[in-house]
Amino acid sequence: MKIANPINKLEKVLSVFDQGTGKEIKHFLNFNDEDYPKEYKEIVRRLLKAAAETKVRQTMDIEDDILAELEDLERLIAKQDKTIENNKKTIQDKDKIIADLMKELEK
Repeated sequence: MKIANPINKLEKVLSVFDQGTGKEIKHFLNFNDEDYPKEYKEIVRRLLKAAAETKVRQTMDIEDDILAELEDLERLIAKQDKTIENNKKTIQDKDKIIADLMKELEK
């Protein structure tokens, strides 16, 4: 059995993840299962089942919280790295000024 346009069908199934509604409701999929090819209905059904289970949603929410905290830490580290680099440059500039002044005093 050859599937006509397999990429188009796969894209159709994967479109369930592209909710693009602009609403910030995480982990809930909004779709009509009639819009998907018959052979993919089982996959769509399992996705719905996973989303409906409280334990799965709670785990996903915890994962989101952890990821958000990690992203905050990454931003903080990047900001501190930039501050350190700026401080190093300032110190180098001051060292140069001091060296130049010392040369002037030796004359």
